[in-house]
This record gives sequence, C-alpha cells and structure tokens, in this order.
Amino acid sequence: MPHPRSVVVLVIDRLGAGYLGPYGNTWLETPAFNRLAATSFLCEQMLSNAPELATVYQAYWLANGKSLPQLAKDAGCRAILVTDDEQVAQFPTAQDFDELHFVKPPANSSDIGKPAAEVEETAFAALIETASSLFSDSSEPRLIWIHARAMNGVWDAPLELRQQFGDEEDPTPAEIVRPPEEKIEGHADPDYLLSLAHAYAGQVSAVDSVLQAFLAAIDELPNADEILFAVTSPRGYPLGEHQRIGACDSALFGELLHIPCFLRFPHGEGALARTQELIQPADIAATIADVAKWTTDSNLQSRSLLRLVRGEPTILRELIVAEAPHQKLIRTTAWQLRISQNEAGEHYELFAKPDDRWEANDVASRCGDIITGLIEHATQPNNSDLPNELTSPWR
Repeated sequence: MPHPRSVVVLVIDRLGAGYLGPYGNTWLETPAFNRLAATSFLCEQMLSNAPELATVYQAYWLANGKSLPQLAKDAGCRAILVTDDEQVAQFPTAQDFDELHFVKPPANSSDIGKPAAEVEETAFAALIETASSLFSDSSEPRLIWIHARAMNGVWDAPLELRQQFGDEEDPTPAEIVRPPEEKIEGHADPDYLLSLAHAYAGQVSAVDSVLQAFLAAIDELPNADEILFAVTSPRGYPLGEHQRIGACDSALFGELLHIPCFLRFPHGEGALARTQELIQPADIAATIADVAKWTTDSNLQSRSLLRLVRGEPTILRELIVAEAPHQKLIRTTAWQLRISQNEAGEHYELFAKPDDRWEANDVASRCGDIITGLIEHATQPNNSDLPNELTSPWR
C-alpha cells in the first residue's frame, strides 16, 4: 500500500464509546459514525491511559520520545494544529506544528449562554468549518490534527436534539450549557440522571451531524483515497454510573476510560474490520508514523495497528494500566481491577470482563488470587505471557 499523502486526526473530547452505534448503542442514532465505521478499522477495546488531557497528549504526540509533528515535517508534510481548547494549544509539543489555528467559540457558546438555534452555530461546527477550509489546497502533504473541546466545552446543541429521546412520561432534558460535574451521595434520582443523559446525547447528535458534512468534504477531495483519517477521544463522560457525573474525581471506570477509535486507512484497507485487542492512545502515534512512512523505528513499526489488519507480527498487550491521582486501573481481556487509596489504605474493585460491561458486580471479595496476580504482573516491565486465569474470559 502506498503511504498516505495526508493524515487527518480528529480528537473529540469526552466522547464515550457507549454513546455510539458502532459500539453497541441502540437508542441514539449516529449515522455519521456508522458510516465511518463501515469504511474504517475499529478498535473495540481502546482505553485511555489517564483522565488528564496532558498525559493523554504525551501518548498522542510523543512516539518513542520523538515528536509526531516533527516526524511529519521531517518527512515533508506540513503539520497543522486546529483546536478550540487553550490547554491543547499551550502544550509544549504544540510548538512543533508549522501552523496553529485557535478557534474561538461562537458568541452564543458560553457557559452562561443558551443552546444554539442550529447545529451550524455550535462550537464544534465552527471548529470543523475552520479545519475544512484547510483542505482548499490539497496539493501539499499535510498532518492536520484537530482537537475539539466538544462535550468538555459548552453543551450548546439545539434543544430539539435533546428532546428527541424522551417519551411523554420522561423528564424534560436538562437545558444546561455548562457541563455538569458532581459526586452523588446516596441514592441518585433516576429522572435527574435521565435528563442529563438526554442532554449529553443531544451533544453527540450535534457532533454526528457535523461529522457527516466533514466526511463528505473529505471524500470529495481529489486525493481522498490517499488520506489516513483517524477519529478518537481522550476520555469519556460519566453520567451517574458509579455515583459520578462529569470530571468529578476522575474515578477510573469504563464510562471514563472506554473510548472510540476509528482508523480509515488509505485505499479502504481494513474497512469493516474490528479488533478486540487492548489498545491505548500511544498506538495511534505508532500507527500514523508507520503507515505514513515517517519512521524507520522498528519498535514503533511493530506496534502499528495496520499490522493487525494484515495479520503481520505485532506487539500486543495482554495487560494495560491507567493511572490518576490516588488510583490505578489494571485491565486484561478477562479482568478489570481498580485500586483506590483512602485513609484506610488500598481499596480494590474487581470486575469480570467482558461480561460485566458496565462494571456493576464487584467480585473483589471472592477473587483475592486474581487481584494478587494482576498487581504482580502490572509491576513487571514486560507484562506479556500472563497466566491463563488472568486473560481468559472463559475462566
């Protein structure tokens, strides 16, 4: 396969995998994401390595200590960053891009404002409009990295997009524009949680609508078949699961860490294929650098996800770790262990995977040997060749 002429990466902050049709959601229509999945290689089990954006971006932009935008420039690609998030624009590696386009939110998109009247007036639409304008001259190879605050910014989707999900007896969707953040004490009001879920779903619908137009614009380019296009998210958005709403205390559960990843390789390679392998953000950098032929680093090349598509030798993980202050998550294909620190010491929560998708049944009290094994192997520099009881979902 010839290397791609250009690379486009779209990062949509706080987009949880559980709200997309290709990841099993049945009540929220996401036609653009469905269409993208039909032409992409989809990572079923991609988990973020941390809830902090700076930590995730180190994985995105540093490939074995080398800057991804610098690798692109060294290979003759113009590196362009487009974002509406000041934090991303100020990351040190952002200075390695040739161009930085910072998009200010529309006037109506403030945390004290009102939802937009039309999808085209949302902050996400404004960002994508700027990004789309950069394709007007497609003769020069480019890396275009787009980071959208999306659900981590204002919730400015039109109200009708929030209202489409409820039945007559359901509560009115929340009309908030500021993303909610709360740790729930005691029993959560299900009507309150449902109103937030419908408001969040409205945001996802708005993103999907804008993505539909963006996909069409990319497909109309003369060199569309030569573009590597990736869509992912650095973290999800808890909506009452495990007593958390929003960023809150960044508790490491699936609703925060399970994120989507679509990789549309040039010339349709890998289309409609899926993988259940454990994937993390660093794999995106390795895949881009390999597919675009920006590196001869054998370690990076061996971690390329394109090799999964081709059935070539690939370094696969049997165990991954995510970390946040005072807590750690250890995950294999069969188990997920959350270790949290409190005044009494370490607290363990263990869930059987993939059966317990929503992590509702804590079996830590009955599986001490599994906990011990996971902790032991997570501290080893090479955590491959795990024993069967730690990796087999059939146990």
